[in-house]
Amino acid sequence: MLHGIEETDQFKVQIPLRTSRGTAGCLNFAANYFFQYSGRLENLYGDSRDTSPALLSICDARHQFQTDFFHTTVPYFFDSYGDLNPNVGFAQCPKYFPHVQDRADYLDNNDAQFFRLNCMIHNCCGGVSGHGTNSTWKLHRSPDSLVWELAKQRVRDRTTHRKHKDYIETRTFPENCAAEDTAGSLKQMIRGKHSHFISRRLSYGVAKTPAEHLVSVQKSIQAHFVLSLQSFFRCATGFTSLWATFLAFGFFVASLFILLTKTDLKWQVVEWGWVKEDYYNAVMQPARNWSEEVAQILNRSMFECDQDLLESFILITLQIAVWVATLVLVLFIISIITETCKFVQRICLGFGSIWPDEMRWWGRLLILVCNLTHFLWAWMPLFWIGFNLYNVFDSREFHYSPIGMFIFTLILQVLNWGMIGASCMRHSLEASMEANEVVMLTIDNIWRSTQRYYITAPLTVYSMVEGMQDYIRFHCYGQDITFNDKNGKIAVYLVKYWTLLLEVAAVFAWIYFCTTGALDEGGLTSLIIITVIALDVLHPCAYLWVGETTMTPELANSMSWYQAFTTLGWWELLLHDLILNDFVTGFLKWLGPAWMIAMPLLTLVLPYLGVNQAFMLVATVHNR
Repeated sequence: MLHGIEETDQFKVQIPLRTSRGTAGCLNFAANYFFQYSGRLENLYGDSRDTSPALLSICDARHQFQTDFFHTTVPYFFDSYGDLNPNVGFAQCPKYFPHVQDRADYLDNNDAQFFRLNCMIHNCCGGVSGHGTNSTWKLHRSPDSLVWELAKQRVRDRTTHRKHKDYIETRTFPENCAAEDTAGSLKQMIRGKHSHFISRRLSYGVAKTPAEHLVSVQKSIQAHFVLSLQSFFRCATGFTSLWATFLAFGFFVASLFILLTKTDLKWQVVEWGWVKEDYYNAVMQPARNWSEEVAQILNRSMFECDQDLLESFILITLQIAVWVATLVLVLFIISIITETCKFVQRICLGFGSIWPDEMRWWGRLLILVCNLTHFLWAWMPLFWIGFNLYNVFDSREFHYSPIGMFIFTLILQVLNWGMIGASCMRHSLEASMEANEVVMLTIDNIWRSTQRYYITAPLTVYSMVEGMQDYIRFHCYGQDITFNDKNGKIAVYLVKYWTLLLEVAAVFAWIYFCTTGALDEGGLTSLIIITVIALDVLHPCAYLWVGETTMTPELANSMSWYQAFTTLGWWELLLHDLILNDFVTGFLKWLGPAWMIAMPLLTLVLPYLGVNQAFMLVATVHNR
């Protein structure tokens, strides 16, 4: 295999012929050819430009760059003084399909979940992940580098039982899985680079069909699962910081578990003997006395609880206060250590950073860990749906203070939506200073993100099974897993029947609730939650079943009532017109925000709804 045309190009470079290697292989082939072409004698400048980094923009067959793409993208790789910023690794622009409007984007073809929630929030610390097309990467290549290099084989030789070295094409983009965009982002951010999200429609595309989109979503989840296994179960330079971030997250989860199971106020470090008990008493006794005085005043004026319940509230409040203070102290210690590493690496030793030297770097690593471990939370939507269905058919009582739950829910709402709104508004304001056309967050995008959280639950489980098979084939047999040639019909059928199951379950729950006459708080609250979930997935369910019906209105109007009653296409058209219209779409779209506003008020009557709000906050954070 040659770089160049054999008949007309006198510069021919032989490269090893290997398997397809997926999208990453194509990108590496192109990058190597560009570097080889620019290194020819007639293309050299004779100055520093010959050794400067290069920019490579990716545009797949479904997209087309607009005329101002490079005029807008290239400046993001420079600082305010006009010098090349060595810390920028890549920039990402959103997808845009002009013929797919948000209100009719029933399966999130526009990837609003990623581009208008994830990217806008993650961009504050430069933690936006690459998304393949519409991304621009800064590539480095030394002048004396070759098109090919030596690398160890993935599996041992059957005869010598050793991993021999083999010639491969120089790899700029990782070829270890099908998620070459996320793998490339991981490679850049591990090295301390950050990214930019350009919130403008600089590339127009043609959307996939709904079935193709679901298949691509499933394959993306599968590829990310494989990348997660490969990242955490291999030894590579720079991955110690990723493991450190993951362990820190594990300690955070462990601290929450200790907080939930602890029945006293004694600090854990006191029980371990790290801190003397006298110091603990000197700090906690005044705090406990003050909290008891405040609690007595609030109890007489608002809550009117008995003394035992009041003592429990005081204990829980002080435990949470101690936990928050400990978390702030740990973050302060981490910031001190990080700044010390920055001083040692950059000033004392005089070389670049090999360990996080700023808190934003830790933030990017946290985003990477969240992206690589999202499959750990695949059980959450399944559990929440099953738990509330169980509460409907087997009523349970929950005892929460209405006033306390109202305050708790209100605080969660303000913090959650305040963070989303402030981040997106700030990002949109910055982008609006550069151009009039800005991609902004809309109610449709928030609604679609909740839909996607529920409809992809079975896809995640299925993708984990398929991904484990790919990982074993790659690790044990050295097979190429960068290309997935499965047609993906299973993914489409999984979503179709899963969403239909949610609708049927909600209908049966209402029938059971109405026939039994159960009016307890637990059953009614769970029924409301199941109903809201069913309404969230109603549009995707209807679109997958009747969205592409072949029955036309003209043919339906020409039928007699008997023909219409016995024709499946007529019923499909009827359901299509009843559900997939602007009125129902607008109603369901605004149901979510209305539900968020009404939920704190409803907790005064049904306090258990506050638990749903807390769960959805955790769920949507992991979904972002």
